[in-house]
Amino acid sequence: MYKNYEIISSIPSPKQETQNRSKVFESGLIREIINKNSDLKDEILVIKLPAEIIEDDGLLANFVDNIKVIADSGAGIILVHDYTNLVSSTLSLFNISQKKISEFRGSDHKTTQIIEMVLSGYVNKKIVSFLCSSNCKAIGISGKDGYLIESRRSVVAQKSCDDVIDFGFIGEPISVNAEILLNFLDNNIITVVSPVSFGLNKVTHILDADLTAAMIAGELSARHLIFLTSLGKLSVSGEGLKICTLSKLHRLHQQNAINKEYDKIIQASKRALENNTKYIHISPSKEYDSTLLTIFTDSHSTKVIL
Repeated sequence: MYKNYEIISSIPSPKQETQNRSKVFESGLIREIINKNSDLKDEILVIKLPAEIIEDDGLLANFVDNIKVIADSGAGIILVHDYTNLVSSTLSLFNISQKKISEFRGSDHKTTQIIEMVLSGYVNKKIVSFLCSSNCKAIGISGKDGYLIESRRSVVAQKSCDDVIDFGFIGEPISVNAEILLNFLDNNIITVVSPVSFGLNKVTHILDADLTAAMIAGELSARHLIFLTSLGKLSVSGEGLKICTLSKLHRLHQQNAINKEYDKIIQASKRALENNTKYIHISPSKEYDSTLLTIFTDSHSTKVIL
């Protein structure tokens, strides 16, 4: 492990060497803490990996470095990745207009196939290749593999046909075959899950990544579920929340005290906490070493508990 720390510490974070110096120093201390204790050993972490990290090779490399350190501590890790801008650009290559993309609700099989190709065939494997290049044992699967995830048409998708598409609202997970993931965890393999699954009659669904991560975390009784998001930690009236109970979160949400852009994360957090997940972390995605700082400090993220 010492070698890993030396390699990570010797590489300055691109574009943020000066402005993030204090956080890089703090994460260096965290690496020493990891080296001296085994609090994460045999714990399960589920992390929702957003598009902004996947699309930025610098952020992705730093994220993978964080994952390597956490994996070396003995924790089991499941990553659920989101979609990227590559989905829309690839659809455009197939002469699928932006208007048609906006109106898409899962009935166009050709469009579904293209989205699945991008998510499971390229995005998923890009993440796996970064992990393997850092000497992590990693495998990439979709919700279809081994019938990992069963899904249904999203209630939101059924009710709304007017809004610009959010691909995540095409389907939502209803069950997870945890045994498959546990087999990988038992062999210290990091699993990268593409948000694609089977629905009724073997219909392909593109899933909401937040809800998928929450469903997996609940089924595995994961100790930590981390939502990395460009929205950053939760804030009320401009003041960041360090820790919040689910009941308080619900109350603030009902009072419209929290930005509505957090709605899906809040919904997913509720689902996970009510199904055996102990801690939810809502953390900034565009900061270097964010994953380590989330796990080992109290100020970097909003921690939601039951």
